[in-house]
Amino acid sequence: PEEAVTVAERFQAAGYRTFGIAANPLIADTWGFEQGFESLVNESVAPHYTQAAELTERTLSFLDGVGDAPAFVYLHFMDPHWPYNPPPELLSGFRGDALDLDHELPVCEYGSYGGTRPARMFEGTTWEEPLTEGYATARYDAEILKMDHAIAALMDGLAARGRADDLVFMLTGDHGETLTEHHEYYQHCHDTYRSTTHVPGIVYAPGRVPAGAVVEAPTAHIDLVPSLLGVSRIPAAHREGVQGRDLTDAAAGGAIEPTPIHIMSGWDDGVVANLLGGDAIRPIRSVVWDGHKLVLPPHHRLAQVRGPLGLVLAWRAVLNGTWRPEALYDLAADPGERVNVIGDHPDIAASLRAHLALPGPGVRCPITPGNASEGDDALRERLEALGYME
Repeated sequence: PEEAVTVAERFQAAGYRTFGIAANPLIADTWGFEQGFESLVNESVAPHYTQAAELTERTLSFLDGVGDAPAFVYLHFMDPHWPYNPPPELLSGFRGDALDLDHELPVCEYGSYGGTRPARMFEGTTWEEPLTEGYATARYDAEILKMDHAIAALMDGLAARGRADDLVFMLTGDHGETLTEHHEYYQHCHDTYRSTTHVPGIVYAPGRVPAGAVVEAPTAHIDLVPSLLGVSRIPAAHREGVQGRDLTDAAAGGAIEPTPIHIMSGWDDGVVANLLGGDAIRPIRSVVWDGHKLVLPPHHRLAQVRGPLGLVLAWRAVLNGTWRPEALYDLAADPGERVNVIGDHPDIAASLRAHLALPGPGVRCPITPGNASEGDDALRERLEALGYME
């Protein structure tokens, strides 16, 4: 809604020129993303996303038009994403890394709990070889390399325009990709495993952030905006009401306030459904705190499993009539999240469950049913192509 203050609006109020360009069809004015941008360009129609090289070229063209004025630019790439179509010359370098996984992928649709989806994701996709794990993973790796080339071209273009010395560059991803882990194949919106939620958060700001500095404490996307405003030295008057933590001091070796990290996969009840009148994906909710991670499956309803004398033996989430257990992972001992230790540490699980009973600290969702017109067929098609609606 208009009352939400976007990061672009904050930079604009501080005197910056603003430009956004996105290949993800979700980043559109339908949901108010245009607020604060002089121009927000989005011409993608899945699966034919605007390519990274074009996003880079159009960004540099915008900068050519603003001269020496300070500029805030938002680029949203989609190249490391289904349908995994890198240039052949980049793919050839990864075919030797098949990881002994060159067997046919299972043909299946979504399961009732996340599930696997090669059949649905790659339907109608023409590749040179049979669809195997090794081949599909190689194509994804080549997509990442393609992304690297586009970023390198962007950095070279900024240097050629004299903008490299006073630059703040922040890179992150909205999700990772489950390639074959946990019996999930090539998806990213149906679980909260680290394969999809542990993403880069990289800041390059010569003279402002020490090279090679690492923030060891768990952080989240909600910390990005205050950190970007902080390292860009935006006046305090334009940072009021910002959610999250400024990690600038932590990157320089300072302390950071510990906080539970909340993760949600899928869409909460009513976000997409209320916007477009369709069925939303029920979310899986997780919280990371003090070296452990608790995962609560989709909350069709939460019930207690009781034993003799009414003692609570376990908590279960009921999904389509199927009981799914909670899971607790020791991230230090089990970074791959393979071993559920909830039976060994019920006290830790209880502590984390209390965090999950509440929304994340300061988190608000500004998306409301009034943001999109009912029957927006074009937007619905985009969401279905991305796998966000069924």
